[in-house]
Amino acid sequence: MKTRLFVSGGGNESPGYLGGIKRFNERILARKSPELAYEFRLIDGERHAGMQFDSYVRGLIFVFAPLAPESGPSH
Repeated sequence: MKTRLFVSGGGNESPGYLGGIKRFNERILARKSPELAYEFRLIDGERHAGMQFDSYVRGLIFVFAPLAPESGPSH
């Protein structure tokens, strides 16, 4: 399936939670799926609640990047 996926984690998450996120990232990268556009971002210094807004914005930008116009409006 051709798709785009953005995954993020906070650098200060609990070790068990962060370990799961990192293992998931490694598994996705190991698959090397040519139909998957994938980005992983670890947000240093943040925990789960502190990284949400940054993750939402970056994730939406990544997922919708193919639909964005190549240049801004001309004035």
